[in-house]
Amino acid sequence: MHYTLVVLLGQISGILFNFNTTGKIVFNNTKSGLLYRFAGVYVVIYVINVLLLRLFAQINYNMYFAGAILILPMAFVSFFLSKTFVFSNAR
Repeated sequence: MHYTLVVLLGQISGILFNFNTTGKIVFNNTKSGLLYRFAGVYVVIYVINVLLLRLFAQINYNMYFAGAILILPMAFVSFFLSKTFVFSNAR
């Protein structure tokens, strides 16, 4: 398979897996109709992450360190967006 297809399938698999585990474990929610909003949050996170990585690349910063620096802030943003827009009525 071409690498672009593999990445796409991996991203879709990750969204499906994370939707189920995050919904059940973190937010105690099993509603399947929220998948589109959850995928939307992943798109937003992806765009923010790529834009921030681009800033690091423009200043010739080590991209491995840049990725490591962004992990925690992106996790907080992901949690906030998921809590606010996807699982807001979970409890």
